[in-house]
Amino acid sequence: MRAGNRIDRQAVWTLGGVELEILWKTNMKNIHVRACPPEGRVRVTAPVGVSEGELQAFLLERLGAIENLRQKARTRQEAPAFGPGVPCYIWGKPYRLEVFETAGEIRAVRVGDALRMYVPRGAGSELLERVYAELCRQELQRAYPAVARACEARTGLHPTEYRLKNMKTRWGTCNVKARRVWLSTKLAQKPRECLEYVLIHELTHLVEKDHNARFYALVEKYCPTWREAERLLNGKVAGPRP
Repeated sequence: MRAGNRIDRQAVWTLGGVELEILWKTNMKNIHVRACPPEGRVRVTAPVGVSEGELQAFLLERLGAIENLRQKARTRQEAPAFGPGVPCYIWGKPYRLEVFETAGEIRAVRVGDALRMYVPRGAGSELLERVYAELCRQELQRAYPAVARACEARTGLHPTEYRLKNMKTRWGTCNVKARRVWLSTKLAQKPRECLEYVLIHELTHLVEKDHNARFYALVEKYCPTWREAERLLNGKVAGPRP
């Protein structure tokens, strides 16, 4: 399961002197246009059913609005580096990052609304992100077994094993042949209902490999609130992103 809709095909167009990265994605209903800072690079995502001609006509009518998006993106400041004061999310709740020097064990603990990291003097954002990732792994390790048992009981589906991994582009994946389910440790950043949905999603692949009508009918049966969970999964959060 990817963090977002699956890319079906892609292309690069130039319209009105503007270079556009075009992505056709599955399970999308509308066309979306966004400009990315700092250069103002334009990315267009569209449902797979939209033809090239229809998409070109749509974009040509909106070249003025697209140029405005580019200008805003060029002036937008980039997100601050991961460090003190940046919110970190654990199970959907934001914690304010506080950094303390230590000559002992490198660790992270939650104290009230703060996430305290104890790291050596001069530690940079890379180490802080690794500490955060390890905390997420520990949180997921503790949480997923009980949720997995409940999901297995609901679906009647049982993998041979579960494994955890710090994945960049997926929330989970299922090796159907080996009947092995992988979970992204970044799930610990999201509300707990997202973990349930991802488990249901991956377990369903044990009986339906493809994302077709039968697959989503089964997901709907096992997890009626899956659309809301998917929206939460794909929402923006601060800190290291999946």
